[in-house]
Amino acid sequence: MSGPGEKIANAVRGVAQRVGEATGKRSGAVQQTLTVGRPADEVAAVWRDPSAMAQVLGELGTVDVVGDRWTWRIARPGSDEPTEWRTTLSDGGSPRTLRWADPEDGSESASEVVVVLREAPQDLGTEQVVRLDLPVPGLAAGAMALALGYRARALVMTGEVPTITPQPAARSAER
Repeated sequence: MSGPGEKIANAVRGVAQRVGEATGKRSGAVQQTLTVGRPADEVAAVWRDPSAMAQVLGELGTVDVVGDRWTWRIARPGSDEPTEWRTTLSDGGSPRTLRWADPEDGSESASEVVVVLREAPQDLGTEQVVRLDLPVPGLAAGAMALALGYRARALVMTGEVPTITPQPAARSAER
């Protein structure tokens, strides 16, 4: 007969196993929506600018652009090797949609980054929807979508990406 301690231990093991399974699988599409107090053209300009995207990505990865090809390298949790894929950018439609995808990869496992920009309610600017479908675990992809959205919004609104990296205080070394 099992006691209460064994039942609790089994329950904890079950939860740990489910969390491990959830964090180890491909994300599927995840999305985050934020309101940016600027016109859609200004928001789109940040997303279209490779140097701005490098700032937005920060420690999450890198992006290199040669011609019309964007090469993304995204840090993969639990691995020293980043996930890498090549895309082209399509921009247009109503609502305005920026989509980075490999036009030659029509598979269900194709990776893409999609940003939909539409007018926010009550003239508050632009509603920015960041949707990621990446070969990274679901929890990591959700956090990444939120981080990219907030960082892009901050760059549009303030000209800077927030950081918690220590900044020099510009104090004199004199005592």
